[in-house]
Amino acid sequence: MTLRCSCSCSCSCSCSCSLALDYLVFGNAYLERQENRLGQPLKLVPALAKDVRRGKALDNYFFVQPGQVDHEFTPGSIGHLLEPDINQEIYGLPEYLSALNVAWLDNAATLFRRRYYKNGGHAGFILYLSAPAHNEADIEALQEALADSRGPGNFRNLLMYLPNGKPDSVKVIPIGEVAAKDNFSDIKSVSRDDQLAVHRVPPALMGGRVTPEVLAMPSKRRRYSTATR
Repeated sequence: MTLRCSCSCSCSCSCSCSLALDYLVFGNAYLERQENRLGQPLKLVPALAKDVRRGKALDNYFFVQPGQVDHEFTPGSIGHLLEPDINQEIYGLPEYLSALNVAWLDNAATLFRRRYYKNGGHAGFILYLSAPAHNEADIEALQEALADSRGPGNFRNLLMYLPNGKPDSVKVIPIGEVAAKDNFSDIKSVSRDDQLAVHRVPPALMGGRVTPEVLAMPSKRRRYSTATR
């Protein structure tokens, strides 16, 4: 879409970008036709879709901001470009709403991974001792050493002396590592592909990595070749 107005070239480009961004984010884009004193069209100015509301009459629009006086546009001066919705025709509905769950899954996986690496979002491990040579003092000292090893700089070495110990006398069962097996890379890849599918944009055009699995799908190849022509 190309928007031409009486402003300079840079202003026209800015107006076009603002209009396109409103349409992609909100599913609605509004153009106000401003007229001169003779009632002739002077220029077209995008109205921020975030704050534009429709009146009871479908050709009446208002600019509504919290704490400000509502501004009523001249009836018939607003051009409304909207993403179609099957339930109503008052406002547009962006297509990406169906992918919000995918974006939230991606965000939850990232937050979980961050908490895990900050040593606060996982359960740790179980230390199983089966050697009978341990006394209560040694066990308490080991518990204190393990407690002090957490936090910043938590990758530390521990020494345990077992004179007559066996290979299975001490076992470490990593609970946190098992719980963290959420296939993080798979979640990121699947969520990325789902978001690209919703926007119907080839990964190469969005700076993404084109995987062999994607290239192996004939239907997607045909769609990508058509989109890049």
